[in-house]
Order: sequence, then C-alpha cells, then structure tokens
Amino acid sequence: MAPRATWSGSVGFGLVNVPVKLFKATEEKDIEFNQLHAKCLTKLSRKMVCPTCKDAQGYPVEVPTTEIISGKQIGDKWITLTEQERDACNPASSKNMEIFAFVPAETIDLRYAVDTAFVGPDKAGMKAFHLLLKAMQAENRVAVTKITRARSKEKLGILRPFGKVLLLQICLYADELRDVKEVEETLPEVSEKELQMGIALLKQMEDDNPDLTKFKDTRREKLDDIIERKLLGQPITVSTVPDATPTAEDDLFSKLMGSITSAPATPAPPATSAPPATTAPHPPTLAEKLASLGSK
Repeated sequence: MAPRATWSGSVGFGLVNVPVKLFKATEEKDIEFNQLHAKCLTKLSRKMVCPTCKDAQGYPVEVPTTEIISGKQIGDKWITLTEQERDACNPASSKNMEIFAFVPAETIDLRYAVDTAFVGPDKAGMKAFHLLLKAMQAENRVAVTKITRARSKEKLGILRPFGKVLLLQICLYADELRDVKEVEETLPEVSEKELQMGIALLKQMEDDNPDLTKFKDTRREKLDDIIERKLLGQPITVSTVPDATPTAEDDLFSKLMGSITSAPATPAPPATSAPPATTAPHPPTLAEKLASLGSK
C-alpha cells in the first residue's frame, strides 16, 4: 500500500515554491496495553470531572465538552482564552515551508531534532524539487525552515537531502533546550595509563560500517512471545536480569584490562568478491501471527 501524505504544501526558497508532500519517516512499534476492570475485563473509560462542583450526593460532577475551556495558571490565578483568541495566534499560512538559510550540516545541534518526516515532490513540481535537492547535495548544506500543520503550532525544521527525497527534522526552539550546565559535574582526574586503556578498548570496539538493523526491541519481542503463549494456553516462565553494578574508581583499571582481554576482535570487512549482502526479512509481527492462527 502506498504511503499516505500527512501534509501537502510547498517549500519556498527565494522566489521559487516547490510543491511537496510530507510522509511519516518512522513507525512506532511499541505494544500498547489498555486498563481493564479485573472483575469483568471491560476497558475502563475516563471522564472529565470537576472536583470543586458536587452533585446532589456530594460526588464530583462530570463536565460536558461544551463547558470545557482552556486556561493557563499564573501563580494562583487562571488566565482563560477563548477558541477564537487561540486561533488568532496561529500562523497565517499552513501550506508553506519557507527556507530562511542554507547552513553546513555539522553546525546544527543534534538536541534540536525531536521528530522526522520524509518530504517528497508533488507531481506538479518534480523538476524544481530535483533542482533544490541537487543544489543542497552539491553544496553539502541543510535548510532552516518553519512549518505549520493544520493551523496549529508553528514548528522549526531542518531539511536534509536523503537519497531522492528530503528529510524534515522537526526541531525544538532554542529556549526549549535545557542548559547543559544544570547537569555538569566536576569530574575526577583520569591518569594517562587509564586513558590509554580506555582508548584501546574503544578502538577494539570500533565499527566504521555500523549496521543498526541488527539491533532489536527485545522488550517488544518478549511481550509478543508472552501474549502468543497466553493465547495458546502455554505456560509462562518469567526471569529477571539483575542491574549492572557501577564500577568503583579503585577498580577501574582492572575492569578496563578485563574488557580488553575478553572483548572479541572486530570482524574483518567482507571480501570484494563476496556477493552483496541482502536485507534479512523481518520476523512476523504479533498481528500477523494472530491472523495466521485464526486462519487455521
């Protein structure tokens, strides 16, 4: 099934407007659980109640949606805004990403990015999109932009070339970043011998061609297995992994030495004559397993 665009509009740089569409670049795979009533296994519902107003029996009253408004607490006072007042603060256009500057990729603080989306060309702007993409690739630049979706919050963004499309990184604003000095500590001295041992361990674990596809969400896999076993009426065995013990300062050197002597050697790169690697097929999801069980 072709992916569905989550937003359509244009990217503007100079006098050029490039029609584009946004597509999700990630897919959350976590397993969600609902809260149930233990007696009857009914899904619980949440109600909006007011703890100040009471009914005839003295219980908090349920508030209908027509009586719910928005407010911001300042000290002990609530400042309320109407829907019209909030809408008036929305940006005028929700259909344009204006590029403000093209900057070197390495100048962007990685803490800014909080979400990603693919930006692909609309049929009407294929050549203009290709021009923008090639120009950014040729100069190794990323674009600073802003985007508003559904006339709501205006978001800062970074556009990066990503193969034949652009990758939009939704970013925080500078005043949303915490000051690193809040968590900095006075660090103890490290001896030259300890430093060289640490570097040796680091080099032993180096990987110039990392393959992130080999990392799996083990929690989700275990939950999948437990749910499937319960569905089939199979016994469940639960085991726990003890927490790692922090390394004491006076034990640091021996731990470094032990790590170096026990760490496996970095695997050699494949020979040039070897056939190209293929992507391993993804294991079936829980939904796919359940569907196959239902068809039997």
